[in-house]
Formats: sequence, C-alpha cells, structure tokens
Amino acid sequence: MSKDSAILYLENAELKPCELVCALLGLRLNGWFNGLSGILIGRNADPDTSASNDFNYLDALRAGFVALQCPILIDLDIGHVAPQLSLVNGALAEVFFSHGRGTVLQRLGSKS
Repeated sequence: MSKDSAILYLENAELKPCELVCALLGLRLNGWFNGLSGILIGRNADPDTSASNDFNYLDALRAGFVALQCPILIDLDIGHVAPQLSLVNGALAEVFFSHGRGTVLQRLGSKS
C-alpha cells in the first residue's frame, strides 16, 4: 500500500450489529475499503447485544472487514462517545500504535 493512501475513520452511532455488518458490506462492495492505509473505528455508541451467543458488535466488525489487507483499530476516542476527539477531513495524518496505545498526528496544508 502506498504511504500516501487514505485512512478511513468511522463510528457506529446507532446501528445494531446486523445493520452494522450490512452497512460495512455495502461500503466494501462500493469500493470504499480499496487501497486504504488503515481504518480507525470510534467507540461503539450503541449498546451491544446482551446474550453472549448473539451476533454482536465485534462479530459485525469481523464480518464487515474480513480479509482486508490494512490495519484496523477499534474503540478509539473519536465519534459520539466521550472524550470525542476530533479528526479533520482531508488532513495529512500518521497513526502510531503500540502496546495498546496510539497517537494520530494530523497536519493541515501541503506536504513539505
């Protein structure tokens, strides 16, 4: 993958697990996941299913992202769940992740 390819960030604000997997598969079939450097997923705002044998949020993510060739980070501090850190659409960004902790460095403007 190109170092200059896109990082996609998403969150699940209201979808139940079955609706979420349908939405992710729709994005996949429409090419949204092609050529990405990575995917960042904000913390899940919708309560998960209560029974452990039900299809749940993590099952939906696994089904929607199966066999993708880019790194995928989930439960990040972005989206509708506090602390709601902001990401800037179109900013140049680098993501660093190690030992369960990470940083997103964003730069506005042109490469220099």
